Amino acid sequence: MMTGTETSESLDVQERTILTTDIVGSTALLRRYPNDMMSAMDLHDQVLNAAIRRHSGDPFRSTGDGVLAIFDRPLDAVMAAIEAQREMRRISWGPTGRLQIRLGIHTGLTRARGESDFFGPALPTASRLQSAANADQILLSGVTVERLATDLLRTPFQLSDLGEHHFKGID
Repeated sequence: MMTGTETSESLDVQERTILTTDIVGSTALLRRYPNDMMSAMDLHDQVLNAAIRRHSGDPFRSTGDGVLAIFDRPLDAVMAAIEAQREMRRISWGPTGRLQIRLGIHTGLTRARGESDFFGPALPTASRLQSAANADQILLSGVTVERLATDLLRTPFQLSDLGEHHFKGID
């Protein structure tokens, strides 16, 4: 039963997994190769969006030089990130050279915002993880690793514990 202040959107608060990406050095590349970088960005977007969709994700927002995507299952987000990285290494990039990406993955509460957007505490955490990653690195939150625990025995990847890190404004 809904009260007068609830809407169908406010009932859509769910735990989901957010994947966020960023191209390392994109501003410098854009200045150095303005025309070539536009083509490289198109290819980047195609690779990321295809990998995300193949693993049941929704690339719901472009950040200019990155993507935010949402997944119902953490394993799907990790597999999409790995596939995107592999494909990025395989492609011939031309004058810009290979675009290197950093990725962050966090599982937490989100809520639908309109037809094709999401928000909630999971987004800034995923973004902080992505910002802390090195080039070609995927950082996962502890929560995401916990949710993956049952799948880790069946996965084609291994995780490395990089220790505990604290981000300003994130519990």
